[in-house]
Amino acid sequence: MALKLYGRANRWTRSFLVESALRLGLPERATHRILDDVCSGVREAIGDVGAIGFDEKATRRLAKFLETRCEDLS
Repeated sequence: MALKLYGRANRWTRSFLVESALRLGLPERATHRILDDVCSGVREAIGDVGAIGFDEKATRRLAKFLETRCEDLS
């Protein structure tokens, strides 16, 4: 089950999140700053996903997924 935000359960883009935040009353600059901070933290932690204990293939896929999502949200 995925969390839906304004009818979307996935493929959240940066522009979609900024628009959604505006609709919720959050300032645009704050939303951009939050997205940048979250993506920065995720990128710093990508090298540690191996500590989760998945096999090598799953670990590579997770790292790639996280990097791709950060690119989409940057």
